[in-house]
Parts: sequence; C-alpha cells; structure tokens
Amino acid sequence: MKKGVISLYRYYLMMRHMQSRFLHELGSGDWHTLAEKNPKYLGFLMTVDPPAIFLSLWQANLYVVIEGWHKLGLSNPKVDALLLSPNVEALKLHRHGTFHYHEELIPRLYRKLLVSADAVDWTHNLSEAFKQFFDAALLDPEFAKSALNEEV
Repeated sequence: MKKGVISLYRYYLMMRHMQSRFLHELGSGDWHTLAEKNPKYLGFLMTVDPPAIFLSLWQANLYVVIEGWHKLGLSNPKVDALLLSPNVEALKLHRHGTFHYHEELIPRLYRKLLVSADAVDWTHNLSEAFKQFFDAALLDPEFAKSALNEEV
C-alpha cells in the first residue's frame, strides 16, 4: 500500500461524514418553512442553515480528497473517469470559498459549481466512487498493515 493512503483515508472519512450530515439535515429541520415564509432570506438561509453548512463542508472536503488522490498518484478507472469533469476546478474554487474568508455572503468562487448542470449527481457519484475504492482497500491486508505502521 502506498505511503500516505491512510492519511487520505482520514480525509475521505471526514468528507463522508459531512455528506451523511448533509443528507440527514436536508430532510429535517425547519429551513423549508423559513424559506417559504421569508423568500427574500433564501440566499441567507442557503448559507447558514445546517443543510447548507454540511453541503459546503462535504464539497470542500471532497476536493481535499481529490487533491490527495492526485498527490499520491492513485488510479482507479471509475474515480479517474469522474475526475476528468470540469467540476473538479469548480470544486477547487468552492473549497477556496469555504475555507478562506470572503466578505460576500455567497462567495463568487461558489458560482462555478452552482451553475454546473451536473454538479449534484457528479459529487454524489464521485463520493461513491471513492467509497468503493476505500471499501476495497479496507479488504486488503496490506492496507491495515500499513495503517498500523504509520507514524503518529
């Protein structure tokens, strides 16, 4: 197992947790009601309510996994095919918009991802492709062995 994959797995787990929280929050809470009662506040609600917070964190962390994937020179047909998308660059900008301060409520950097016609399906598909890769890696005895040998 290539050195650094265990570290990438940690970022992957953070990304998956944010995705899980987003999906949970999307179906709960009162943000739907607030948006219906106050349509002019929809933009604000889209940035501060739990579904929006977890969506931003999921997508930003997804780019960190992509970044690590490239740095480690990993390859997987399903992941690699999805990484050919122009959404990768949009996700990078989204990550910058999430983890760097901007005075705008919705940073301009988000717009490239927001206008992408396939961003929703693509982020889900890429997250699932990474899941399949790591699920297979967990079955590899070398993966566990390398995890035990990583320096802390």
